[in-house]
Amino acid sequence: MNNKIPSAPATFPSKLAIGLQYAAFATVRFTLKRLSLAQAASLSAFFWRMVAPRLKRHRRALANLALAMPSLSEVERSALLIRMWDNLGRTTAEALRLDEIADNPDSLDLRFSPEALAIMQASEPAIFVSLHYGNWETVILVIERQTKIDFIIS
Repeated sequence: MNNKIPSAPATFPSKLAIGLQYAAFATVRFTLKRLSLAQAASLSAFFWRMVAPRLKRHRRALANLALAMPSLSEVERSALLIRMWDNLGRTTAEALRLDEIADNPDSLDLRFSPEALAIMQASEPAIFVSLHYGNWETVILVIERQTKIDFIIS
């Protein structure tokens, strides 16, 4: 029994929109790959700080912050969201360069507690739980490439 829901064939306008989105992404990726990592992150952060406050998601985030943090003024909530968009821009640029970051031993300053180091050096499997902050994938790639530790990400 086939439980798939048939999809409508793509129309010319939807194919055109997808093609334009791909072209825009490819142009951004091409540009960011030609800049230094710091320049790419700064340019992407600038773009997100300028564009994102004009999007519907920004208004939704402001409304959610008003509910979650009523003690913050509107100016404080707006400033918080600008920092969020800045971080998203930097994270986006870094995501396009994960291999470059992971292959450079000086790209991250990793500091582990003695307990974490002991667990990582043991031959027994272990599970680490971490805050999802920024490009958390970078830390895993760096550790995996620069140590003998294998990771399974799920």
